[in-house]
Amino acid sequence: MGERTEWTFCAEDGQLETRKVEQVNDPSEMPDGERLDLTRLPLSDFDWSPVLQRTVNTLTVLNMGECDLVTIPSAIANLVNLQRLRVESNSLRSLPDEIAYLQSLTRLNAFGNKLSTLPGTLRFLSKLKILRLGGNAFADNSLTVVERISSLEELYLRENPNLRTITRGMARLPHLRVLNAEDNRIETPLMDFVNVGLPGILLYYQF
Repeated sequence: MGERTEWTFCAEDGQLETRKVEQVNDPSEMPDGERLDLTRLPLSDFDWSPVLQRTVNTLTVLNMGECDLVTIPSAIANLVNLQRLRVESNSLRSLPDEIAYLQSLTRLNAFGNKLSTLPGTLRFLSKLKILRLGGNAFADNSLTVVERISSLEELYLRENPNLRTITRGMARLPHLRVLNAEDNRIETPLMDFVNVGLPGILLYYQF
């Protein structure tokens, strides 16, 4: 057991506050390093790039859920040690190309935005294991870049009402073990996936 630093942001004075918290035993639950939690802060008009610069070398977890965000600034590219990024429940219509610089990223949660496309640079995230894209506006042929993220183990696509098919390219992802497409109108038969090697993957279909 050890300690890690958790950062919280005070909206009133624009300052970061830190506290030491006990390190969890399971490294898969919380990576070593520093965590910055901006959840539920109104950041749509806030220049938080200087805040990121304070933690640029050691930040491993960044939470920006429910922050009224419409864009993610390119400065995020400086967080080269970031392992987990949460931007769920915002109004994002795109992710920046600079996300490719987050070479330590293992988890990305973009649930509940207005995304309909993904940057092609997403394929360069060679350590990405868990990708949450549910609750967006993805349609067929808008997720082809996902087929090129060979490190993926879990893919969540639930509640994308325009999504009709899950491609064979996703079925061929070598490490994929969970695919959640619940509450969509998926029309591709399950047998198509079994034939290309998806036995054991949990598939949810809602017609």
